[in-house]
Amino acid sequence: MQFAIGITPSLVITHRFKISANLDSLRNQDAEEREIYKQAIEELKERCEEKQVRVDEETEKFMEFKKQIALNAVNSRSGKPISPKVRLK
Repeated sequence: MQFAIGITPSLVITHRFKISANLDSLRNQDAEEREIYKQAIEELKERCEEKQVRVDEETEKFMEFKKQIALNAVNSRSGKPISPKVRLK
């Protein structure tokens, strides 16, 4: 192997070890950051699921409320309750 003037084999080997050490350090840092992000994603998924359950419950309550309003509906002209046949449509 030929080297340029002033570059010795030991200098090349030292440089390769430094690069290898930096690469290992970056790989470790990447793995740690990935783990942190995975945990954050899991926490956000759990919060999202909890909120979705709450939204579903509130939607169900609202639909029941609308149903009760429809069941108690009164004709604005006659003041009589609206027939069940009409309410279901």
